[in-house]
Amino acid sequence: MARLITVLVVTLAVLTLEAHGYELCNKIVAPGATITVLSDKITLHLTWNNGGRVDGYGSVTAWDSENGVLMAYVNFPDDRGYYLKYYLAESVIYWDGDTGTTDNTWLAKCTYDM
Repeated sequence: MARLITVLVVTLAVLTLEAHGYELCNKIVAPGATITVLSDKITLHLTWNNGGRVDGYGSVTAWDSENGVLMAYVNFPDDRGYYLKYYLAESVIYWDGDTGTTDNTWLAKCTYDM
């Protein structure tokens, strides 16, 4: 019963957000990694789900609450830094580009920790 109530509360919250703009999610979950936006709404960490690589870190560079678009920069210590654009409505992360300008994309779901 408690799970059903939680699901209903989250569903109602999302419906409310869609009517009044988007809220910055604090977790973006992709099949291979999870991006966590910390409580300061600037700092972020990328944690690999398999532990095979060094985790990335970075910061939110812009948040468009009207359109649900997160822009950020993530540094991967074993590679280089990448810019990302995440569209909540599409559930897609675009790395170093945007729609139609990059093939480096991840499907990812926005979640909200309570």
